[in-house]
Amino acid sequence: MLLLLVTVLTVGFGLYLFLKYRFSYWERRGVKQSEAVWFFGDNLRQMLMRETFADMMKRLHDVHPNDRYTGSYQLLVPTLLVRDPDLIKTICVKDFDHFSNHRTFVPEDVDPLFGKNLFALKDQRWRDMRAVLSPSFTSSKMRGMFLLMSDCAEKWVKFFLNKNQEVVELNMKDALTRYTNDVIATCAFGIEVDSLNNPDNIFYTMGRRATDFNSLSRRLKFMGYFIVPWLYRIFKISFFEEDIKEFFYKLVDDTIRTREEKGIVRPDMINLLMEARRGKGNKIEADEKVIDTGFSVVQESDISNGKSSAPMKITNEDIASQVMIFFFGGFDSTASTMCFVAHELVENPDVQSKLREEIMETKSQLKGKLTYEALLKMKYMDMVISVH
Repeated sequence: MLLLLVTVLTVGFGLYLFLKYRFSYWERRGVKQSEAVWFFGDNLRQMLMRETFADMMKRLHDVHPNDRYTGSYQLLVPTLLVRDPDLIKTICVKDFDHFSNHRTFVPEDVDPLFGKNLFALKDQRWRDMRAVLSPSFTSSKMRGMFLLMSDCAEKWVKFFLNKNQEVVELNMKDALTRYTNDVIATCAFGIEVDSLNNPDNIFYTMGRRATDFNSLSRRLKFMGYFIVPWLYRIFKISFFEEDIKEFFYKLVDDTIRTREEKGIVRPDMINLLMEARRGKGNKIEADEKVIDTGFSVVQESDISNGKSSAPMKITNEDIASQVMIFFFGGFDSTASTMCFVAHELVENPDVQSKLREEIMETKSQLKGKLTYEALLKMKYMDMVISVH
């Protein structure tokens, strides 16, 4: 009994010293830090579903409003939150070579579908894959994908016009999420779905499940990856459920096999990666121009950083992981942005009227469908979207 008591006290005291040392990481370096909760860091409210990730970041951002940066803790991991725009620019541009890697959330050997995407890759593998994906943003590739997006938009509008109602009531977030789902399906995976006329289609259902980061099980998994990653590696605890992984792997495998057998070429992400695997299309041609669309595109010369490497071996697993980026980056965030824009247009009828005038003027100048080039010339549209 005495031995057990001594053991418990020793372990408890050791844990106390460990946590005290860990959660004074920033103080020991002269950096002001947040009032983190031992063991849970600054994530406790988020884990209890009392605040969103964005709310947590806003709270941490405001802890020390007069400092260029502040220390925080993502569970047990010390994290520096940079507030100063000039310092952010220095880190992301001037000194980018020193900060090129993202933190590993899900180990690649545990869940390749998540762990092999561009966001998770590091060092030369990241540079190689970025060089493969960069041609997606040349003018011809963007123009081709724009046609696919435009077709989805026309189907979306037609669905509501066919109701023949003077006033249509709808859940805007749900309707726009279904639109982004259809765009992702056609631009990334090369399949056509209609999530308004077929609301329970398997692609939409799996997409929602794959991008649900707020469920209790996903929160617990993220917590485990941070605290005991070795345990997750031993037991191979995957981030995605098995049926989700099986669905997307099979979808990509079937799509690639069908295209190779029938010689199908389509302006989407899978086709781009298939070309790169064959040693084609992984360079930006001299006559290709990256149009200024408001987002940054890195030329291959910048990506390689002067280092040469052997051609990247791309497997079907790699392709599946890269096209999943479209889900993570666009499924909910793009729909939310459009939803906020719609709300602001309702709240500001003068802005809505001016935007409508520009749209109608552009439409009158076109003989057929809206073109990629015409959209880029809509200055007021760009202003409205950029605000959000």
